[in-house]
Amino acid sequence: PTTGFVACLQNHDQVGNRAMGERLTSLADPGKLRAATALLLLSPFIPMLFMGQEWASARPFDFFCDFQEPLAGQVREGRRGEFKRFKAFQTEAALAKLADPNAASTRDASVLDWGAVGAPPHAEWLAFHRELLRVRREVMVPLLGGMGGHAGSYRVLGPGAVAVAASWASGGTTLRLAANFSGTAVEYLESAAEPTFRVGAALPGQLAPWGLVLTVTPA
Repeated sequence: PTTGFVACLQNHDQVGNRAMGERLTSLADPGKLRAATALLLLSPFIPMLFMGQEWASARPFDFFCDFQEPLAGQVREGRRGEFKRFKAFQTEAALAKLADPNAASTRDASVLDWGAVGAPPHAEWLAFHRELLRVRREVMVPLLGGMGGHAGSYRVLGPGAVAVAASWASGGTTLRLAANFSGTAVEYLESAAEPTFRVGAALPGQLAPWGLVLTVTPA
């Protein structure tokens, strides 16, 4: 079943194993990240949010541990050796920027700053996630129990763009989700029903760049 899968945009391994522990908030364009977030939370899979992702925490999440010597030194040097293979870390000055995994300061710098939640742009990101979760809870979750395997079909709208449709035989409800992960608008005729959720501009006969449209049509 679709609910047997867990999907995410980032997790502790992906973030913590980066040299500087940057989150997607620090790496990706906000518009693109909004589209990816909407797809994550409006997919039938179980979504996983990494701590602070729901309000776009800017704090890094560095790899940290609490080992004793000699393991502590081996981990420290192993991490330096890992990144020394990259051009950006060919010098000692560059390697010195890597946080010491065993330092308490590395762990402390990775703790969420909850005082930032109510400030821009974090408050806006939190509201965006809450609205997506509301749509998921009210519109999608009641349908997921009746979704079996091979319930949907898809068609490619263009490079980086796809539309998916799923129907439930029990109630005849149809769910349509179209996403455009490219910088160019693609042809897409929306359903006559009012969209349940939209990311990006509404363009007649087209799906906007980095746009997403969810439409749920009852029987």
